[in-house]
Amino acid sequence: MKSALLLGLIALAGCQAGTASSPPVASRPANREAVPPRSTGHLWLSVATSTHYPSIERFKLIDGVPETTPDLVYNGYGGDVAVTADGTMYSEAQQYDDAVFAFPPNSNQPAREITIPKYHHNLCARQDGGRAEISAIATDAAGYLFVGIETSGDPLRPKRHRDRSAPTYPRLCADVAVFSPTANGRALPIQLIRYPSSEELQSLAVDAADDLFVDDSGYEVDEFANATSHPKKTRVFSGEYVGNALCIATDAKGSLYIGSTDDSYKNGRVERYAPDAQGSGQPTSTVVLPSGAYVLQSITERGRVLYVDPHDAGVDLYHARKNGSQSPFYSVAASNLIKMATGP
Repeated sequence: MKSALLLGLIALAGCQAGTASSPPVASRPANREAVPPRSTGHLWLSVATSTHYPSIERFKLIDGVPETTPDLVYNGYGGDVAVTADGTMYSEAQQYDDAVFAFPPNSNQPAREITIPKYHHNLCARQDGGRAEISAIATDAAGYLFVGIETSGDPLRPKRHRDRSAPTYPRLCADVAVFSPTANGRALPIQLIRYPSSEELQSLAVDAADDLFVDDSGYEVDEFANATSHPKKTRVFSGEYVGNALCIATDAKGSLYIGSTDDSYKNGRVERYAPDAQGSGQPTSTVVLPSGAYVLQSITERGRVLYVDPHDAGVDLYHARKNGSQSPFYSVAASNLIKMATGP
């Protein structure tokens, strides 16, 4: 159902979105070493093209703007992507839905494969056709890996007093598993944050203080402090300012960004909440996106540049901390963009 919705929204976006003119290219000083760029690093795009299905492409950033061609390509890997402070990249692969691969900095060959353990959930059974899938991943600066796991299967039935006429619909359960920076193979998570109800973990993000943010329903975002040691829910972002929450990200200062739309997937915006903001209060600032249809599968931030995937066809660049309506100051075309991340 989600796939059909995405296709419909992409078609709608194609009908509504105008063609933005490319901004003029600013001249650069002759001595680039004497005047270093304000923002460096890389942008990773998880895409599916006719020649690489799937693949992750890494682009060098100059003043926050990605270069036109990738400097590293990870063929055969895709889906969710996350990057640590030293450039270690985590992602999935085409033939796996229960494993995450760790790539050392500047290498497109994985050094580790973390297989998600098939632990027995107290509300969901893995047997009788049940299965587990990775719904989202994130990482912190130290390399801890956070994995959203959704399990669908027949619910566990009590042995007595069961109503035989009751329907036996599959039950969806969700957890966030935290793995150590050296996890390998069938490693057990060091922490497990459980969502026993039928929630869909759409997006995860972690800040520099190891506060974990979970978009767990599409209408609110939960914050857990001390996520790697003693997870404790501290804030819930919801209410009139958070609409249909579709993706989240954090920045180096600890701000939370929530990409959301109204229920018709129009009027897209990205709310920014500073570390001391109230969960149900007014955002610190809001980037109001141009009118159109939005899927907003992924957003990320680096150097006060906000990277937004509007509807799977490219990346729009915005000023992350400006408040109010904006048009992108730069756009990058991408084929079947799935997720993206920024890093060193």
